[in-house]
Amino acid sequence: MLQWAVTLGRIDVHQSVVCMSCVNAQPRKGHLMADARIFGHLSNYKTASVMFRTKMPDCLKFMKEQETAFDWSHMCGKLKESVPKGLSEPDGSSVRATFFIDANFGHDKVTRRSCSGILTIMNLTPIDRLSKLQNKVETAACGSEFCGVRQTIDKILAERCKSCAPGVPLDGPACMFGDNKSAVLSSTIPD
Repeated sequence: MLQWAVTLGRIDVHQSVVCMSCVNAQPRKGHLMADARIFGHLSNYKTASVMFRTKMPDCLKFMKEQETAFDWSHMCGKLKESVPKGLSEPDGSSVRATFFIDANFGHDKVTRRSCSGILTIMNLTPIDRLSKLQNKVETAACGSEFCGVRQTIDKILAERCKSCAPGVPLDGPACMFGDNKSAVLSSTIPD
């Protein structure tokens, strides 16, 4: 039932539901009490909802803090954005994609796998979320953050293609925010 609540839009309990999904096969008394607390949260905030806001976010102050014009041509050659062929021409108001990433190092106490959380926002509306255990075990917090950043880059590419398909114009590059500056910088600065 909690997984259905997340599917229906209650993204505020997504991370907690991922934690509890690991013990579906053999829940213990403590796990069931944790589930009861999640249901209690849902009942206390019955009117929680996702607001659709179409205002363009202002990411310029963050872009000024970090230089974004880096020359990747010596590593990747001349690149252009990969957009599927045969799509309709962009029409209408443009949207800006913003992604928030965080990773929980050593989340699973048994396997030591970390958990990534990615929130996708188009303009000011959260449209997608991802919270899942990472595929491999990292030995340092920066490594798990970097795996989360890699997952976010894949998500950015998928969302850009998904937006281009119906002809939604994109307003420049996507913005990605994370709490580990070294992981974000090592994925954006080629040196």
